[in-house]
Amino acid sequence: MSAGAPICAGCRRLHKVEYETPLSCAAFPDRIPDDILTSRADHRKPHEGDHGLTFLPKSGKMATAAAEIIRLAQLPQPKGKDRGRRARTGQVVA
Repeated sequence: MSAGAPICAGCRRLHKVEYETPLSCAAFPDRIPDDILTSRADHRKPHEGDHGLTFLPKSGKMATAAAEIIRLAQLPQPKGKDRGRRARTGQVVA
């Protein structure tokens, strides 16, 4: 799972991915909200409308990856030419 993927990719609750169908899971059976898909919201914690179901990692490795994805998603967004550098390294560029 890369830093660009939603943590949902490593969750046991994710439903089978269907072509041209919104991503869904046990917590969000109709559609996973965009703020979770983009990791702006940390679904390791309760989120409105999740029916009490949060991220359930497929493995310890996925739990570690999810923490890193959330950390990177919540860094300030760089502008200009440094944007690609952050994507490759996870570094904040002043």
